[in-house]
Amino acid sequence: MIIYFDNASTMQVFPEVKKFVSGNAGFLNADRNVYHQAGVQTAAEIEKSRIVVANILNVSPANIKFLCDESILLHLISNYLSKSAFSSIITYKHENPILLDFFRNVAERNNLELHFVSQMEDSGIDLKHLKQLLKESKKSFVSLPHVNAVTGRLLQIKRVSELCKKYDAIFHCDISHSIGRLGLDLSHISVDIASFSSHKIGAIRGVTGVFIRYGQNIDYKDICFQENQNIYALGSLLVALKIWGEKASEFNFQIKKLKKYLFEKLNQANIDYNSISESDEHFSPYLINIAINVSDFEAFCYKLDLNDVQISPFFKDKEILISFSPMNTFDDIDRFVEVCKKIVS
Repeated sequence: MIIYFDNASTMQVFPEVKKFVSGNAGFLNADRNVYHQAGVQTAAEIEKSRIVVANILNVSPANIKFLCDESILLHLISNYLSKSAFSSIITYKHENPILLDFFRNVAERNNLELHFVSQMEDSGIDLKHLKQLLKESKKSFVSLPHVNAVTGRLLQIKRVSELCKKYDAIFHCDISHSIGRLGLDLSHISVDIASFSSHKIGAIRGVTGVFIRYGQNIDYKDICFQENQNIYALGSLLVALKIWGEKASEFNFQIKKLKKYLFEKLNQANIDYNSISESDEHFSPYLINIAINVSDFEAFCYKLDLNDVQISPFFKDKEILISFSPMNTFDDIDRFVEVCKKIVS
């Protein structure tokens, strides 16, 4: 039996999503721009998905756009940074390595300063340092995720958005690990660009949803694009978000119990570990960063995989990320701890 604890990278697909995709195979292929029934159906499915996302974020559907994947989003951000009068990019080092490499390349290519905001011991953002960086820069592009995909730490998103607004910075926030799970009212939070990926919320791959606050800071011509028409992915996104809308409280309660049980079992097994994510305060229960003290970390991760336990390893820091989905069970944790105990003993 495979134990899948890598839901931060790609969450297990909901059974209802599988049913939707298999049930509509071959029936939703028309171009949304054509004037016949199949094209109208495609357009309707896209608009339904747009409205659901807009309602969750409490924004206008006109501000919700759909891309094919994250690489298109990065391309759009790169173009935006190239032709706009930015002087710096602000992010932090405890971030997805792909995103860090992207910002390094963009900063070098456009002669922008790249700043890494300091983090506290629990990986929270140092707001005083962020304020200092914003004050010292003429105009900054700030990119910080709502939930850190390495540590699970929650961002003080409203406070960050207020600072960015005060100092005329553009604030991009990845909400992949919070949309549907946490209440996120963007009508009261000054995020300029928010993005999320369908495969991180229980839908299939193929959609990156984007909220863009067009207006004073962002002109439509600065960030515009041809929208995604992958109706299977968009339809699966609609199904997944409806499930979160109906069951988020139930799922969140269940995941909190799984997190508590995980640490109880690790302690019972006398496994030597450290974790900043053990706290219930300021951390998402879905993502748990753990450093298990072993002499050969790479061998430890390799043996986990050989024993059909799939996690995200961070080899540089010798940490693993366990990320839950609503499909995980207490039996999964029992199996994980059993394998860990066998490996470290």
